[in-house]
Amino acid sequence: MKKCQPLLIFILAGLLLCGCVAAPENLQSNNEPASTEKGGDSAAVTGAEISETAESVDFSSLAERGNLEVIRSQLDLDLKKTYNNITVRRARVGEGDVMPTYDINIGGDPDYDLKKFAEYLYADSLAAGISGNYTEFPIGSVINDKRPATTEPTLDESTGHIFTINTYEYGIEKFVVGDDPTQSSYYYSIGNVWGSQTGSRQGENSFYGFEKFKTAVRYDLDYDAIDGSSVYKMSDGEEWSISEAVGFVEDFWNEHLSPSDPMKFTYTVKTVWVLSTGEDSFGYLFEMQRKDENGNYYDVESANQYLFDEENQYITGGDSFVYTNEQMTWCSEKEVITQYIKDFSFSFGDMTDSGDDLLSLGAAADILSNALARRISLDLTAELNYVVVCKSYPYYNIWEYPFYSDPTCISSCEFEIRPLWCFRKEQCTLKMPYSAEVYFVDAVTGEVSMITNGKFIKAEPDN
Repeated sequence: MKKCQPLLIFILAGLLLCGCVAAPENLQSNNEPASTEKGGDSAAVTGAEISETAESVDFSSLAERGNLEVIRSQLDLDLKKTYNNITVRRARVGEGDVMPTYDINIGGDPDYDLKKFAEYLYADSLAAGISGNYTEFPIGSVINDKRPATTEPTLDESTGHIFTINTYEYGIEKFVVGDDPTQSSYYYSIGNVWGSQTGSRQGENSFYGFEKFKTAVRYDLDYDAIDGSSVYKMSDGEEWSISEAVGFVEDFWNEHLSPSDPMKFTYTVKTVWVLSTGEDSFGYLFEMQRKDENGNYYDVESANQYLFDEENQYITGGDSFVYTNEQMTWCSEKEVITQYIKDFSFSFGDMTDSGDDLLSLGAAADILSNALARRISLDLTAELNYVVVCKSYPYYNIWEYPFYSDPTCISSCEFEIRPLWCFRKEQCTLKMPYSAEVYFVDAVTGEVSMITNGKFIKAEPDN
């Protein structure tokens, strides 16, 4: 996962994506002149154009709050609303009957068998006689055996240096093929599984990292249709249709990665990028999404790596903050997993809100529009998703030498999932984590927060 122990940072840096958070200049300023521009045509959740004009809709008759059935029933009409500073072109709501708020327990399935998974993923290499090396790092074991085991930052009086935590705060299993540390897979006790079937293949090809390749075509599968005629030649020279590739990757996730979850989730491709890897050569980058058995979607977001630092007021102040979850797969060859990342998992705890009285799309968009500066103009998509929220990071009031430790946060802080309206300039931000813009409106409380321009902030509530 993106949040790692020091021993694994040198490998993680090559595999994981970095991220961003929110911009004060986007917040409302009462001294700014209002724009006279109106939003353009909207598209419904199906992607179809709406034939009615906004003038024909009596918006006063639309509910501002309700259950999921009410929210879905007026989604098309809510999309017709116009605002001074935002345009909402598309919207999606899951298939659930209700969307409660739950406390969650971070963690994977303790019975997940990394060895069995690795034997599947590296079958060709192992059959060729290349050895597979399995190693386990239990919770509480020492990271650096040249220093004492510590469970919080400590002062080395001989040097005056502050040393970080020197024990593993979640269990780690790894499987490495031969002597290539990049041809490996990892399972963390928090539910994260990540790795590469091919490794970097240094000296053989340069397709390991997708970040340097330009996008040729992009499909957002909630709205864009694909068929068998969309075929590209991969970097290994094999032709592979996008529809076949989507099926292959979804099978990989649902058959081999989802067993690491402690509860049942279904994984589907949310967005696929066709990346140009050379002259008449391509690869497929997939952002995955999860849905629970109740039919509700969970937000997927890559913009987290640099979200938080020691100057972030929500961490130092013990406030709540959005905690993103990344899920991706990169295939540079046909039916080969060049890279994959399945982030942390969780199970439901106590229900803290019934979820049958949530903000409608129109009400949430009104709140967001009022919270943002009137002079801006944002073209957005909207989704009602479950979002993971850390309730508080208390260690600035506990540790003598406090700092933000992501392993500490994910392994010991209290978390919940909340229904949030998620507004984006891009439906998925995997190809642009540094410049991601995501605006959240809590469907229960109406609180507005955002990830943009490298910061995470919350809008000040109206007085």
